[in-house]
Amino acid sequence: VRAGSREEIPLFYSLLQETARRDGFTIRNLAYFYRLYDRVCGQHGCLLLAWLDGQCIAGAIISECAGLGMYLYGATSNAHRQDMPAYLIQWEAIRYLLGRGAHTYDLRGVPGDPQPDNPIYGLYRFKKGFGGSMVELIGELEIVQHPLLYRLFRFSLRARKRLAHLLLGRERPVPEGKGAAGSLANSEA
Repeated sequence: VRAGSREEIPLFYSLLQETARRDGFTIRNLAYFYRLYDRVCGQHGCLLLAWLDGQCIAGAIISECAGLGMYLYGATSNAHRQDMPAYLIQWEAIRYLLGRGAHTYDLRGVPGDPQPDNPIYGLYRFKKGFGGSMVELIGELEIVQHPLLYRLFRFSLRARKRLAHLLLGRERPVPEGKGAAGSLANSEA
């Protein structure tokens, strides 16, 4: 595992696209990750890339601010998943963040309903495996200014999610209220 450069953002992005197709979620565009790298990596964090036999098989973008380490994005290739590169990336992220003075590592989004039948339960199990505890955040508040436009907006979001899942070959979309809603943090870093 080594720190990646700005020139390797497309490499990380291709891993992220592969992960999104496999796990059935949508991602931001490539330009977003260049901006994220420019604002976070170097001064506040880094891009980590895991390599095996000359092939990049996993990556993560991590950040630290005021003692809080954060796992912002992670991705793995379908190749060599049995070698569990995501675990090695997490280990190196923890080492890096400890070196920057982090006392807490926030693995971020987990299902708000961490039950085995939840479509993203595997994500929860992976993150929980690092010994953290689930922390529920305050959530969000929506103030509807234009009810008709709001209903249209909500309908279009649901339609977009269903279409994305159909195009990605998923059997069913993540039900409302069963997406990423909590966060796992380990303050014993």
